[in-house]
Amino acid sequence: MSRIFDSLREKVHKRRRRKSYERGSPVSTPPPAMPPQSILTKRFNGLLNGMGLNEEKRQKMENLSSAQKWTLLCQQEEKKKDATTLAPHILIAQMKANPDLLILEKLVVSVTSEPITWINGFIENGGLELLNQILGEAIKN
Repeated sequence: MSRIFDSLREKVHKRRRRKSYERGSPVSTPPPAMPPQSILTKRFNGLLNGMGLNEEKRQKMENLSSAQKWTLLCQQEEKKKDATTLAPHILIAQMKANPDLLILEKLVVSVTSEPITWINGFIENGGLELLNQILGEAIKN
């Protein structure tokens, strides 16, 4: 089973490298103005909650300067705009309809790049059981 995931991971990395080359160098735009401290803290705590960090790592992140926190939040927003990742329930529906290699590649990308809340949503919606079923059928064939 690990060979399947290793193969998928390699294909995803090749595709990412190819896409980044095709896009050319990105043009950076200045970040929006920093919000008031109370809003910044609330949004940053939301980001940290979604990351599933242990206490030590969370404390280090909380000790960042306001400018660093704002930069991380802006980067997260840019990532959401560029995301090709699907919501867990949509990916699960696609896996049920057509469990092919492309769908499993999307799953690998999501599991390796999305926050722990996405993975929890995938598990809560029956995605892990479905993945187990798909892989079990693939091994039998």
